[in-house]
Amino acid sequence: MTLFHFVGTCSLCFLPHAVYYYATTLHESQAKSTMIKGGVVYLGTTGLKLMLLATILPNSDTEGEETVDYTEECLRSIINLVDVVGVYVALRVLTHRSVAASLRYQCLGLGWASADALLRRGIPLYLDAMSAEFSWKPLRSAVASNFNLVQVLSVFATCHLLFCRKHRPAGADLVLWVLVALAAVAQSLAAVAGDLAPAPLSALGGWTAVAVEGATTAVLAVSSASMFVHVVGGGKSE
Repeated sequence: MTLFHFVGTCSLCFLPHAVYYYATTLHESQAKSTMIKGGVVYLGTTGLKLMLLATILPNSDTEGEETVDYTEECLRSIINLVDVVGVYVALRVLTHRSVAASLRYQCLGLGWASADALLRRGIPLYLDAMSAEFSWKPLRSAVASNFNLVQVLSVFATCHLLFCRKHRPAGADLVLWVLVALAAVAQSLAAVAGDLAPAPLSALGGWTAVAVEGATTAVLAVSSASMFVHVVGGGKSE
């Protein structure tokens, strides 16, 4: 039973990334090198964020604690904005001659999200799912990995409009930056919502935070898609 639980959670965590790759035109282009670049930029950005966290929040290891430090969550959200620098480097600094410009943000976003799923969730999934004692934690992590995939693709699409398109409708920049900020605070919002949940919802444990993260992801995805259609459809061709 433990093996089936492990296989099921791993499939839920990693399979959507493969489905997205093969269900779109990415697999028809030479996208793998661009995806690898997205993963490498993720590694560099995450390393920088960890150094900042260790410097600003040296005692921030709250694993297993029931309460949420709101000041710490605010600082984490600010540090998460470092991701924007990484996205800018991936989109504007690195060269991607092997893939069409219209597919670059998708390749980079998929590579970024895949690296996050493998490195941040892979080992914990194995340890938790293969444990003799059943736990919902790996299943929640797998579901959160799907939300993260959508968030990352939405952020890359939004930053593609900000950094790569010269002509944007008036007022679009403000909305796009609000969407980027929403992505930065999504995980902290989920943690705070889980901590402030009333007693009936608190009985659900970590699922409350997962539900809030899913709702935030849905808002971000729909808003990013709407802005993409609005900017690309209303802007001049580039």
